Amino acid sequence: MNMKLLLLLAAITLVLSCSKSENEATPDPAPSAEPKSQAGQLGGVIIYDVPQGWIREQPGSQFRTDQFRLPGVDGAGDAELVVSHFNGKGGALAMNLERWYSQIKQPDGRATADVAELETMKQGDVTVNIMYCGGTYLRSTSPMMTGPKEEMPDYAVIAAMAEPGPWFYKLVGPRQTVDHWRDSFRKYVETFRLD
Repeated sequence: MNMKLLLLLAAITLVLSCSKSENEATPDPAPSAEPKSQAGQLGGVIIYDVPQGWIREQPGSQFRTDQFRLPGVDGAGDAELVVSHFNGKGGALAMNLERWYSQIKQPDGRATADVAELETMKQGDVTVNIMYCGGTYLRSTSPMMTGPKEEMPDYAVIAAMAEPGPWFYKLVGPRQTVDHWRDSFRKYVETFRLD
């Protein structure tokens, strides 16, 4: 009886030590310095060059593939650029434009869709639709963009949707800061390419 118990314990110990050494033999790969995402393989991975002056940060949630802080200017606060990818999902351009418009309120009561600037850029095999608009940004106080909104007056948003993907790029911050970095954002888009 004791011999059977000893053999059983020895077998369990052997199995555990094998599985442990197997895990140690195949460590997780180190994160890449390139802004690539395995999730992007469905529609192609869009890579880019990071403009001078942008500060790369650790993404603040699992839905972000990259994140940057763009320093404020002349006393205005910093802006934040978030890059997201949802593995072939994310909706059509019109749906995303409506979502972005709903996050910006115009002080004079006009519809944001009536004052927003839209542009389409083509970089090789990548098509990028860009929306720019200023106003009062309605920042969500919850991670999933639901619940109460905090009003951020005199803000601006540059939001872009790139195909194939789709990939999403959203720059939000005080209008003065976003306007300062607007040309830099355009040059950033000009470096988009499929990996």
